[in-house]
Amino acid sequence: MLLQDVLENEKGRLVQALESLSDGVLMASTGYQLILANKKLREILRLGENPKIFDVASALSGKLDLRTKMEEAIQRPEPLPVEEIEIGDKILSVSASRVLFGRTQKPIGVVVMFHDVTDAKSLEKLRQDFITMMVHELRAPLTSIKSAVEMIEGAGSGRVSSDDLAKYLATIDSTSETMLELVSDLLDVAKVEAGKFDVICDDGDLAEVVLERVESFKPLAAAKNLRVEVSFGEDLPRAWFDKVRIKQVMNNLLSNAIKYTDTGSITVKVVAQKVNGQAIDILVAVADTGIGIAPEAAARLFSKFGQLESGRNKAGLKSSGLGLYITKKIVEAAGGKIWVESAGPGRGSTFFFTVSLAANARNLAIDQNSAIPSRERPIKNFTSQKVGQA
Repeated sequence: MLLQDVLENEKGRLVQALESLSDGVLMASTGYQLILANKKLREILRLGENPKIFDVASALSGKLDLRTKMEEAIQRPEPLPVEEIEIGDKILSVSASRVLFGRTQKPIGVVVMFHDVTDAKSLEKLRQDFITMMVHELRAPLTSIKSAVEMIEGAGSGRVSSDDLAKYLATIDSTSETMLELVSDLLDVAKVEAGKFDVICDDGDLAEVVLERVESFKPLAAAKNLRVEVSFGEDLPRAWFDKVRIKQVMNNLLSNAIKYTDTGSITVKVVAQKVNGQAIDILVAVADTGIGIAPEAAARLFSKFGQLESGRNKAGLKSSGLGLYITKKIVEAAGGKIWVESAGPGRGSTFFFTVSLAANARNLAIDQNSAIPSRERPIKNFTSQKVGQA
């Protein structure tokens, strides 16, 4: 019971410190009497307020031989190798080491640490999945380009017709463009993480840019027999945005909407949000009737590798998961906010983002932490004029 005697001296402060740890901690004597199981460990193992060593061992049954672990820790001078176990939906790394009495250096107990590595393991898996997908995404077009070049090389001997030559050149052009877009996304992510991602805003007509992007995507939508509609609220004020980057935002949202929609329509709406009759910003919505998004996956879509993590590619459609991450950074860098709403899988989704007003931005530096109009106020009803449909 020597460990108990040692702990009594400053028990209050020690227990308080251990209780506040984010790791689970178990302390026991050499007689395997439980001295402490902190709050985090009780939460992980779903134990009551004052558990016994038997309760802990039972909760770990089939996952970890606690008695053997403690015996080995007491006998070995160095800490035991870390062991990983799964408890429910969590992955824990477990380490154990003995406690020595200061004067005699004899073992008087054992401490077992339970560290939650679930997030780290999930992130590592996402990275591995991302690398695998990137290899595939680059290998496929490179193989296509290589094959087309090999066929073109045979043109000198008359084996390739002029029509086939044009087709092969078109293949090279489209596949190389796909690769360039992927590389551009990777470079943008690198710039974001290095703090060198530039968004240069200026006064402009947002409706004009949105309409131009919508028109450019109509052929792609028509190939899938999808309707495309765009409408604008009356008296839209001038906006403050990066004219190049905002096209990147629209390209990503429109291409995703078309990619994840097999039947129905894509609807784009742009309206000024008002408070007491005064415009405070411009809200853009891109809605689709596609595969939808589960509520628990919506928030993760805008994180790096978000589409990989949320599983949207279960529909058989591959995505790097970088597009929405970059889109979010562009919108926020210009002082806006972006979010998604969906009634659930199979019920479509709507992506919203806000754009600052030029009148406000000219006089005030944009504060990225300022209050942005609530996401509780998406476009519902407003007077609009339909300007395009396919």
